[in-house]
Amino acid sequence: LIGNLFLNVHLLDGLKFTPRINLEYSMLKNSQFVPSVVIRDTESVAKNGVSKYNRSVVHWNSDYMLTYDKDFGGIHRISALLGYSQEEYSSENLGGTRYETPNNEIQYLNAGDASTSGNSNGISEWSFVSYIGRLNYSFKERYLLQATVRRDGSSRFIEKNRWGVFPSYSAAWRISEEDFFEGIKPLVNQLKLRASYGSLGNANISNYPSYATLSSSAYVLNEQIVPTYTLSSAVNRDIVWETTKKLDIGLEISLFDNKMDLEVGYYKSNTYDLLYGEPIPWSAGKTSNPTVNGGEVENKGLEINLGYREVVGDFSYDVSVNFFRNKNKV
Repeated sequence: LIGNLFLNVHLLDGLKFTPRINLEYSMLKNSQFVPSVVIRDTESVAKNGVSKYNRSVVHWNSDYMLTYDKDFGGIHRISALLGYSQEEYSSENLGGTRYETPNNEIQYLNAGDASTSGNSNGISEWSFVSYIGRLNYSFKERYLLQATVRRDGSSRFIEKNRWGVFPSYSAAWRISEEDFFEGIKPLVNQLKLRASYGSLGNANISNYPSYATLSSSAYVLNEQIVPTYTLSSAVNRDIVWETTKKLDIGLEISLFDNKMDLEVGYYKSNTYDLLYGEPIPWSAGKTSNPTVNGGEVENKGLEINLGYREVVGDFSYDVSVNFFRNKNKV
């Protein structure tokens, strides 16, 4: 079941409020029966078995966006956004198994041998919250500025490391809109210089890397099987957000009545505090590797795209070629 509900509320001239909620719900029901089969001189299953498994998932997120967009005489244009976003995910499973029902026609847990019972139940949850702010300014559609900031919080980090702040900035200059460019416009229809610098965070890790988790098992004590629990994961409570910072500079040109487009871009991206599972020896007695921040990745390179389009009567064609060079350093 997937649902989406939103509302646009126009408060004042240029001011709009948009609340929105999305819901995704799924339910899995699985029933499995392995019959007893006895065939002389061949492989056989002497005991039948029945298992039941249910799993439900609830995933929802809500956004609340306040936007403002206003044009002042075709000279100044301002747009702004303030937003709050919340997301939660919960998955729970329940399963049971028994063997030796009276016959292959009876396929229910209660009919099986109680001494062969097995069951499982688990839940996994995470949540994510964001505060967002963005401001755009345009002067005569000639000079374009944008500033954005995000404050993101994830349940996957402990409280002191839960939040990360990620700003970004961009600017563009439409040189072709300048007065001195008028004489060139028949040949060069558009010339635009752009640049941006910003950061983003990543929390794509397991749900509980900073918390001690236990695994259940069995142990023989005084000739009896007793349930036990053991620390299954190595815990690191110092992990923080993985952060990527990127610089992008580009030039866009349109020529010959917008038939030819040329775009040249240079970028440099650095990712810090990489989140990954650091291998530890089996002798440590843990079944999973601790999540750590470590290492840095740098990507930088050049992109060139050249395209040409033409319409001749009822016939049209479009041709493009691109060049890409990337240097990666870990």
